[in-house]
Amino acid sequence: MTPRRSSRARLWKFAAVLATLVALAVVLVAGSNANLNGSKFEANDGNLAVDTAGNLDWNALSTAAGADPRLNVGVEQFSGQQDNSFGQGTKEDNSNVTLVQGSIPPQKSDLTRFYEASQVISGYGDGSHVLLYLAWERSNVLGSANMDFEINKVGTPCLSSTGPFPVACTITRSTGDILVTYDFTNGGGTPTVGIRTWNGSSWQLDSTVVAESAVSTGTVHDSHANVDLAANTFGEAAIDLTASGVLGAGSCGFGQATTFLASRSSASFTSEIKDFVSPIATPINPCSSITIVKRTLNGAGTRSGIDQSFGYTTTGSGLSAFSLNDKAGVDTDGANMRTFGSLGPGSYSVSETLPVTGFTFVSLICTSSGSGTSASTSDATASITLGFGGSATCTYTNRQQVGALKITKTSIKGPPLSGATFSISGPGGYSNSVTTGGDGTVCVAGLVFGTYSVQETAAPSGYAIDDASSHDVAVGSNSVCGDGNEATFAATDTPLTDIAASATSEVSGGTSSTVTCVDASNANVGNSPQSGESASVAAVGLRPGVYTCTIVVDP
Repeated sequence: MTPRRSSRARLWKFAAVLATLVALAVVLVAGSNANLNGSKFEANDGNLAVDTAGNLDWNALSTAAGADPRLNVGVEQFSGQQDNSFGQGTKEDNSNVTLVQGSIPPQKSDLTRFYEASQVISGYGDGSHVLLYLAWERSNVLGSANMDFEINKVGTPCLSSTGPFPVACTITRSTGDILVTYDFTNGGGTPTVGIRTWNGSSWQLDSTVVAESAVSTGTVHDSHANVDLAANTFGEAAIDLTASGVLGAGSCGFGQATTFLASRSSASFTSEIKDFVSPIATPINPCSSITIVKRTLNGAGTRSGIDQSFGYTTTGSGLSAFSLNDKAGVDTDGANMRTFGSLGPGSYSVSETLPVTGFTFVSLICTSSGSGTSASTSDATASITLGFGGSATCTYTNRQQVGALKITKTSIKGPPLSGATFSISGPGGYSNSVTTGGDGTVCVAGLVFGTYSVQETAAPSGYAIDDASSHDVAVGSNSVCGDGNEATFAATDTPLTDIAASATSEVSGGTSSTVTCVDASNANVGNSPQSGESASVAAVGLRPGVYTCTIVVDP
């Protein structure tokens, strides 16, 4: 029986060892993953040094302006018996807190500093992603680590107070603020990184977290502080905020963000928070923007200030329909320009509503700047992809369409007539007076589209105006004089005739005559009637017709 029991015991021991090895293998695989997708930052090795050439790690980062990613450093203000911390059982959901001073209990993490950096990386299938890198350091060696990095869109100055303590402080939180939880339990395994967002009253858990993390398993060196850190006193993480659904399309507002680090007393989120490192500036994603500019040219191709509104439709969160008018002829926001700021990364489009009567679309030119930001055009539509902190400017140019009006004047007998005068009035107070030339025509170019009133005001000498009323002529085609596309107006004039009839007595005191000339309606013409020994009737400027002159000689 004993050997049997011994065999069974050995079997159980073997199974337990095998299970332990399998579990260990799983842990090792989890802890040895490659860098976070798209990133060269080594956030899963638990040290600060670059292990693979071409990669990044904390010791290789710089605090210099323009560095990408730029290192931001938070350092504990106090230490030892003077250490500042949260008091009165403060928990993460509390916004109104009290800051106290005193040593941190041995069983709780005594924080010394933290690091933050962020990158915008393009090349993902859904656009650019924002990657956040975090690290913490503590002075005491504990098996467990429970840290929270709170990232606020608006900073809280009182968290940097130097006393005298206690200090009442209200943390400035905005909807969408980020809390990264970092839990490392019992000194082994891969840390658990969580993300929560502020919903206005409490921290809402994010169910999707894409991150890499590690805690130091041996002594590591921090070249920024020039210190060696023992095992379990350094931890780091890399988080894809976009893939985690925290900073996606339409999100914005962390351009002025600050971050502070706090330690929790246990892995439970509702446990007390104690030590903290005061906030530092950690801009994550400056807001992106789109600017639309309207330029309107006259028929000569010159920007002269034309009063015409153009409408635009849009797609994308944060954009809305609008209109622009370049009547001032200078770039003015709200007139011929519209800027949409506070935009998050994502896809957007702007389209000019065409056609616009009297104008032709000339061009759409877009420029863009910023990682992951691009703009393309198709006809009057701009398609824009914004990365974090990117900007795009698109300029629409339209030219006023102008036409020509040709007037033709002929005699009713057919020949062209020169010297006929016409008045022309039209859109925008247009007014002009023109006279036909030797070919019987006159042409006016550069007319904006619209309806013009044409009226003959004077006929050539020897002719009468056949129609003195005003006539509407529509100018609606691009044209210049002589291209055959002019708007036209034709009119005729009638040639006039002079007649004369007279009677004269051959002797003085002889006969007396009466001369009368009438038209077809029996109306007198000229100076009819005339009587006397010498009577004469003259009628000038008569239109064609039947005229009768009667002379009565009285003996």
